[in-house]
Amino acid sequence: MKASHLLRQFARHFAAAALLGAAAFAQSAPEGGASQRFARDGLAFEYPTGWTLEDLSDANAQHLLLARAGGAALVRVVVYREPLQDFEQFIAAGRNIWTPYVKDLAGKLGVAELPSREESKCQAVGDSVAAGVRLSGQLEGRPSVGEVYALVLGRRYVNLFFVRAERDDAAASAAWQTVLDTLKVDVPLGAPPSDEDFKNLVDAGIINASAVKKAAPEYPLDAKRARATGTINVRVLVDEQGDVVTAKAFSGHRLLWGPSERAVRKWKFTPTKLCGRPMRTAGIAFVTYTLR
Repeated sequence: MKASHLLRQFARHFAAAALLGAAAFAQSAPEGGASQRFARDGLAFEYPTGWTLEDLSDANAQHLLLARAGGAALVRVVVYREPLQDFEQFIAAGRNIWTPYVKDLAGKLGVAELPSREESKCQAVGDSVAAGVRLSGQLEGRPSVGEVYALVLGRRYVNLFFVRAERDDAAASAAWQTVLDTLKVDVPLGAPPSDEDFKNLVDAGIINASAVKKAAPEYPLDAKRARATGTINVRVLVDEQGDVVTAKAFSGHRLLWGPSERAVRKWKFTPTKLCGRPMRTAGIAFVTYTLR
């Protein structure tokens, strides 16, 4: 399901929550009593009574939408079914799923400029941490706030959304926190094994600016003879201490891939923290070659 379609669906439900209350949703929770619980296909979480839940899942993702009856507030949990195999898939998910949704939501809220990655917000989700953004603007004619986060749980890519009118912020925040505190995602049954550990991993985009030490790349003679020049992009995994764990080139002149990877492996980066916790960083470094 494309991000733009999800956004239109989300905005429609936001309006329905404000105008129609519980009548717009498929499954209603009674007021009072214990919290309700959703559990299906390896995804589970709790949510307060007085909120309604609609299951919009399809073959690609589990998609659960929570709304507070009579108020303009929504919580959405989207968990993609296919388990991630490597960090490249994690970075691709951020580019192809999370970023387009944030841009579309910003447009709906009337936000002209997205926050920089240095302004990223953090959100504790159980014993993990998610990175995301917080946007303020107008949605359906009301001053509103939207938060969008991404992380990996159970090797599955997870997006979490919290959108509400400012007047509903206090009442809605308790429900949001309940979902975050109780969210559990299992590795799918029969998933192929993977050596990668995706916990507390953030997508940092282009990471050259955070490098505190760079090793100059070699320029092999065969590459010079072939007049190989230009920029080589390298996917990089950086550990909690700022040291490079893996570096894998994926674009640019092939003769320069190996030298670029060897150079980037010697780089040192500023350690990343979110919510006070050390994080590993997946990003892209670039190395440029020019003939002189």
